[in-house]
Amino acid sequence: MRRDVNYGEVTPLSSILFAVVLGLSLWGFVKFFLWVVFIDCIGVGVVVATLLWFVSNRWLRRVDDQDVEWGYCFDVHLNAFFPLLTMLHVVMPLCFSVMINYPNLLARFFGNTIWFVAIGYYVYITFLGYTALPILKNTHVFLYPFTFLFIFYVATVTAGWNISQTAMNFYHFRAETHNT
Repeated sequence: MRRDVNYGEVTPLSSILFAVVLGLSLWGFVKFFLWVVFIDCIGVGVVVATLLWFVSNRWLRRVDDQDVEWGYCFDVHLNAFFPLLTMLHVVMPLCFSVMINYPNLLARFFGNTIWFVAIGYYVYITFLGYTALPILKNTHVFLYPFTFLFIFYVATVTAGWNISQTAMNFYHFRAETHNT
């Protein structure tokens, strides 16, 4: 029996894993969890879905009498978000203290590769979602970000920037800062 992914189960578990790895307080965990759900998933999803909905309906339609629905675009985002969430919120925290949190080339390579693969999956699954619509043409344009992504990946590894370390510091900062 096939069971669809339930984001309601995955997100709290990955947020608990993050809280343990980052040493977050209970309030830090709650803030982190709410940020992941409402900003990372829904907020970014609304922006991406709206942008791709506009692009699809403006330049990629084969005929003028059919439109891509915004809800479909948001659904494509959710489908593409799951592998990204798995890579960045499960794999990365599990590997962080063992393989990524070091100031050397191998740690930087591994940490940045996780980000490259996660965002690459997002781009590819988004491409597949729009390619499935027969009313669209030239959907290969959704693969164009791979060029920039690869150049950025190589540049960050060679420049000495460990994106995973920066992200973990940012996650900790946004979850544990207290307004007085």
